[in-house]
Amino acid sequence: MPIFFGLIACNLIWSAHPLMSKWMLEDFSPAQVVWLRYSCACFAFFVLSLLKAGKSKVLFLPSSKKDLFFMILMGALTYCYSPLLQVIGLKESRVSENSLIIAIEPILTVFLAFALFQERLKKSEILGLLLSVVGFALLSGLKDELQSQRVSAHFIGNILIFCSLLGEASFSVLGSQLARRYSPQAIFGTTLFLGLVFLTVSLALIEKEVYRFEYWISFLNRFSSRSFLALLWLGPLGTTGGYLYALRALSQVSVVSVTLLLFVQPLVGVLLGHLFYRESLSEVQVLGSFLMMLSLTLSIGVGFKNSAVQRE
Repeated sequence: MPIFFGLIACNLIWSAHPLMSKWMLEDFSPAQVVWLRYSCACFAFFVLSLLKAGKSKVLFLPSSKKDLFFMILMGALTYCYSPLLQVIGLKESRVSENSLIIAIEPILTVFLAFALFQERLKKSEILGLLLSVVGFALLSGLKDELQSQRVSAHFIGNILIFCSLLGEASFSVLGSQLARRYSPQAIFGTTLFLGLVFLTVSLALIEKEVYRFEYWISFLNRFSSRSFLALLWLGPLGTTGGYLYALRALSQVSVVSVTLLLFVQPLVGVLLGHLFYRESLSEVQVLGSFLMMLSLTLSIGVGFKNSAVQRE
């Protein structure tokens, strides 16, 4: 029972990730927000690992070319492509909508597994995908977009958040293949480090002045007390601490118990969006949210042990 409550605490922490990212966006660009988050998470992870086990336990490159490709792909998708799209989308979208959209990541994980490894699909999973797409369209206001004959920044933001879920899903799908041969800690540490490398290159390409000393002075001066708190929450607490705890706890609880916790993040995320940004959902958006939660319900029991570990 204490382990189950610990997982509830992890999900509550992850529920605040869209809010914390929104706070950081007040002081930094999307690329800077993502780079700061995973830099701090990577630093915290390797400090803890060095104190406990040594770097050889958590940082390695497999000899198999196939496994090496999976590692590189996971790092690029999970810690570069996915968070960049999600935070860029969040800048134009809202905390509550972000929280609801990322809740459908498990059903996309199933379809990515089908696309990559031909894993069998169930009728309930196909129905779940259809419901999630319809729900997303209602939540994002697709009808209004079609009537206005123009695409708003808000709608594009939600599209980017939706597309980012494929990167999140890749960790579960590819990780399930690698977990048969390597420890979860080693997979996490290596892919996180590789992702940070991709992020650093991306930051250099997006922010043209990263090579100047004045850029970093200005960078550090942008921190407010709120964005600094958000960084600690997103990096060491939510990414490193949350993952390491969940990694250890998931082997001791049932999959059904874990999947039930997937409802915590969207519900609490909507509440936080209302409390801090006075966000509210229209009747059409409530219907869309219901359909998305229904699609999540249909997904319960379909291999979510790895998927539940991710935060957004």
